[in-house]
Amino acid sequence: MAQNYEPVPENLIIEQFTEFLYSAEFGSLAPESNINLVLDKKTRYKVQSDKGSKTSGVYMIHSDGCPAGYAINYKVSGEPFNWRFDFEKLKGDSKYNKLYALSQTPEFKAEAERVKKEHEKQEAQEKAEALDKAKKEFASAVKLINPELEYLKRKKVKIFGELKSDAKGNIILPLRNIKGEFMSLQRIAPSGDKLFATDAVTAGAFFNIDLDKAKNNLDKPIIICEGYATGATLYELTNCPVVCAMNCYNLARVCEAIRKKFKSHKIIIMADNDTKTKSERGINPGVDHALEANKKFNLDGVFYPEFSAFSAAAGKSDWNDYYCEVGEQKTRAILDKSIKYACMTEEERKEDERHNKILKHRHLLDKNIKLPPQETIAGMFPRDYVSVVAADPGISKTWIMQKLVSDLSRGGTILNGFAYEPRPIKSLIFAGETGERLLYTRATLTQWNVNPQNVVLFDQNDCMEDDIGFYLDKPEDLKNVKWIIERERPDLIFWDSFISFYTKDESDIEPMNRTIGELRRIARDFHAACVLMHHNRKKRSIERNIPMGLDDLIGSSAIIRFANSVIGIEREFNSDKPEDERVNIVRQLKSWDKKFAPFTFIMTEDDDGNTAMEINLDPPQAPTAKALLRDYIRATFKNSEWFRSDDLKTVTAKTGKSLTRELDKLVAQGVLRVQGERRGRMYSLITNNLFN
Repeated sequence: MAQNYEPVPENLIIEQFTEFLYSAEFGSLAPESNINLVLDKKTRYKVQSDKGSKTSGVYMIHSDGCPAGYAINYKVSGEPFNWRFDFEKLKGDSKYNKLYALSQTPEFKAEAERVKKEHEKQEAQEKAEALDKAKKEFASAVKLINPELEYLKRKKVKIFGELKSDAKGNIILPLRNIKGEFMSLQRIAPSGDKLFATDAVTAGAFFNIDLDKAKNNLDKPIIICEGYATGATLYELTNCPVVCAMNCYNLARVCEAIRKKFKSHKIIIMADNDTKTKSERGINPGVDHALEANKKFNLDGVFYPEFSAFSAAAGKSDWNDYYCEVGEQKTRAILDKSIKYACMTEEERKEDERHNKILKHRHLLDKNIKLPPQETIAGMFPRDYVSVVAADPGISKTWIMQKLVSDLSRGGTILNGFAYEPRPIKSLIFAGETGERLLYTRATLTQWNVNPQNVVLFDQNDCMEDDIGFYLDKPEDLKNVKWIIERERPDLIFWDSFISFYTKDESDIEPMNRTIGELRRIARDFHAACVLMHHNRKKRSIERNIPMGLDDLIGSSAIIRFANSVIGIEREFNSDKPEDERVNIVRQLKSWDKKFAPFTFIMTEDDDGNTAMEINLDPPQAPTAKALLRDYIRATFKNSEWFRSDDLKTVTAKTGKSLTRELDKLVAQGVLRVQGERRGRMYSLITNNLFN
């Protein structure tokens, strides 16, 4: 730099270069501890993984011209990572206004370029000398013939390619470019430490195993990986040509060279999975570089081993580590599957993915499998499943829901002794018809004790004013629902009512199946119980005194098929009481698990004017299974109209032989006639007055 130009202060150079060392290339250049940087002298230093007196790092800082330099970690790459002083960081700093202004002048830039070329010429000479030295070292080394070397035995690999060794017991690997020209070498010590030849160029250079055989063979893909042990393992288990880029930072240049030469070949990357680095620094160099190279050079896939948390924490990352841990059979099977997938066409890949999705759901019926007991909230709603509470409008189903969530929010006795929960249960309510205002009003009227932190409400109508929806059949709205559930982590989720959150025809089986399927996934993924408050179809006049059945549910086909439990709430029937004095009967219409006994409730007003709920856990009004069966037959079938036992399964818990025995009793009493045997057996009424 000309004498009349002010030099960049040493403290600024050291400050910026130190930042570069700690941040560049995923931290691979970071020193073991704080170091005193020296200007204008090539200096060795300890990187973070160095032990004892080893110094695998080297840096050079040129302070003349525009300050620039480089650093190398010979453990991961023989290629320098370059640095240049950033004058833009001085902009706006009054202390360095003059220096920043100088850096923007044509004279300064011209002088900086001249100095840069001088440094490059000097470095080129050093690289030429380093290459000559590496060539002589490789030439003087002897061919490796001893498969019992400590490193090979520990890694469980054989000798492949042009490996040599020196007098110190190091394995020597030649690194060549795509033309086959010698570029550098790597030494692997018995301890496993790896070092590249000092100052020799490694960018785009690689070690290969049988790459020449790939020229006229398109049947096998070319595999690109990082180190020798990984490459040897992959070659032995796949018999595919292998290219070792030696580190993830060199992957892109090697991939580019291989793709240009082997245009018609399938090329895949068997990457290192640097999970430990990801947990420590938030990045996965092996996978990240591989994915980037795969996309940039249009390769055919990236595959990496998956380790347990324990193995990953121990630093295991590559396919050789995986092979040593799980053995040949399992590793070979995964590699074969990966290679087969890489060689597929797009259509074949889609078909393979479809098959894999199917096989995820393949199970073997094993009598020795012990399932955990089904967790059921309040003895009514099983976790991991969808339940339905069905009722006619105005039957107080929202009242019973509010009483239930209030009791659950505190834990203990639920619904006046119906169930007991040892700990508080959190509920989430998506309110449609009722809305939050009505629920708040009822909370005031009843004064039920509630822990407000455990009952969360979202009012569909209020949210719609902000263009926020919770419709379960709309993908964007479903994202809102899942986000809320992810945030709140409830145990119990209500949609009151289901029709308020569904826009399609409830009788259209295909969209209904998809929606109920999504709810099942939500229940399973969040280990929650999902409950749909649902309506019944309007009954005909002849049916008004007939107990509710599954057929009464609106859109019942899909709901009945997928719901684990269906609970009906209906007004007391066959009663002379006025409508407002009739109790509401709660009973289970369907359950895959243990059923609960029916109970009744009615809303009343106490002496203080508060609304109260009277619950009867042993009500005389609750219909027995036999009564339900008889009432249904009377209402449904005319005299001499034939029916099968299957026609009655929706109204009684009795099935199979128990249902047949019940019907045979009526035959013996002269109430029903029967024809046919076993599965072909049919029944009909002799008189329709017998149940009066």
